[in-house]
Amino acid sequence: MIPSRRGAGRGIRPDIGRRALSLPLCCLIAGLVFGLAAPPRCAAQAADADSDTGCFSSPIPLSYQGEADKKTTRKEPALQRGLIIAAGSFPFSYFYMNLAFDLVRYAVNSFDSLYAPWPFRSAGSAAISDEETFVRIGASVGLSLAIGLADILSR
Repeated sequence: MIPSRRGAGRGIRPDIGRRALSLPLCCLIAGLVFGLAAPPRCAAQAADADSDTGCFSSPIPLSYQGEADKKTTRKEPALQRGLIIAAGSFPFSYFYMNLAFDLVRYAVNSFDSLYAPWPFRSAGSAAISDEETFVRIGASVGLSLAIGLADILSR
């Protein structure tokens, strides 16, 4: 008896890609629906709340809470916070600035494959000059400082 070659040579089924995308999409939609439909308080929380202030009673004595509040009420200087936020946003701004420069460079060169953006570059792609690298870093630093300044001004 000759073995059946049913399905041989077809490769991967085309609906596998759609199925692989459908599960994360369903989870995202369900999370959004349940997050928006959830009540702001559960019934048990609403029953324990103080009717005058709307606050919950705490098992921690007030004397301990007062000492903890003194430690956490210290405000850091606005300039220090702005610099920390600027330094923290630099990797993200550098990544997105590189992506933007790559896309603009690709579009300016008539979508030539030698100038393809980062994820699609090949071994023979056109190299980025040192001058352009410094411009990208400078633009990223400027964007990071703008984000830090926006935080300082928003406080």
